[in-house]
Amino acid sequence: MPENDYYPSRILDNVDRRQKINISIRDSRILVVEDSLANRRLLKAFLESAEYTNIEYAEDGLVGLEKVETYNPDLVILDIQMPNLNGYGFLEKLRADERFMDLPVLVQTAFTEPEQRNKAFLVGGTDLITKPINHIEFISRVRIHLENRILLRSLQDYHYRLENELNAAQKMQEALLPASSHLSEIRTKFSMEIESYFEPSSELGGDFWAIQCLDEKRIAVSMVDFSGHGVNSALNTFRLHTLMGIADLPKFDPASYLKVLNEKLVALIPRGQFATMFYGIVDLENNSLTYSAAASPSPVVGIKEDFKFVETSGMPLGISNKAVYENRIVDFPAGSFLFLYSDALTESEGLNLPMLDEDGLATLLSEGFDKSKQQHPFNYILDGFGQRVPRPLPDDLTAVWMARLN
Repeated sequence: MPENDYYPSRILDNVDRRQKINISIRDSRILVVEDSLANRRLLKAFLESAEYTNIEYAEDGLVGLEKVETYNPDLVILDIQMPNLNGYGFLEKLRADERFMDLPVLVQTAFTEPEQRNKAFLVGGTDLITKPINHIEFISRVRIHLENRILLRSLQDYHYRLENELNAAQKMQEALLPASSHLSEIRTKFSMEIESYFEPSSELGGDFWAIQCLDEKRIAVSMVDFSGHGVNSALNTFRLHTLMGIADLPKFDPASYLKVLNEKLVALIPRGQFATMFYGIVDLENNSLTYSAAASPSPVVGIKEDFKFVETSGMPLGISNKAVYENRIVDFPAGSFLFLYSDALTESEGLNLPMLDEDGLATLLSEGFDKSKQQHPFNYILDGFGQRVPRPLPDDLTAVWMARLN
């Protein structure tokens, strides 16, 4: 019977992993810090009997510290009673260097008093073995600490790679957001005030927003919030952002725009995942905002203190390819503002405080228009939220403020 039919794949993986660990252990560097020549020879015999041949020696703690720098051992076997610098002093200086905080040190000692033995651990010893050294126990402890060292390094390497990959993905996701140069162009061309804020709850998020010039008088703005957060949600943002870049989408008809996006997204994302979305067109010639929504939080539209939350009912994107959406129109004359936000703003619970909800947001917005606050309403809302909700956030937060200056 073929080997792969006899052994489950997981067992084969474990066998292969164990073989790799065994090879790494035999290649491990071991530093013996011991002033007694007889003891060094004894330890050498023990180690070589277990096929450890990459061994270096130091006669006292001072030489031992130098060897740690040059030899970079995987394990130190340390005596306590030595001239010049004893084992306690060696450990104190070793652990003072953050590079060697995790270096395992097996302390060998003839001390039997609990206070002296405990001191070896207090100053940084990893483990302790009593003289006269038992051959079998000694080799077993050496192997355990070398295995742990290899596994720890493997875990550190994994976290390092993961951190680098997440940082790269985070930069890619930030690149989905409108560039500052693009926003400056729209501000100048259309005499618009535009402010935005994006904060993921983890390294990657499921929110993004977009804005584009449709023609000389119309601007399209959208906000997306995928269910959940983290890697899966981030992948979905890339999928949807790519779909939004397709040239033949009906960008001048918000309801049709969402309908086409939804039909395409249903075929791309896993079942059970979905996105809320707002897509609106600011028409400067007709002084209107025409929009359609897929269950997004209700945006705020108005002129200073005279504002309202607009209707955003509709099926989220990605659930059913039979979903239909409708266009709604609200007045948007000169001086009007549009405030878009993800549900983290209104649905995150604060420090011993309930969620902000729409009533709380309306209160912050009204207070923000008070000139005595000497702060833009957009910043006032975000500061008020920040004082209520601790970091890290429970969900991704995105907020966008658009206002017509004339």
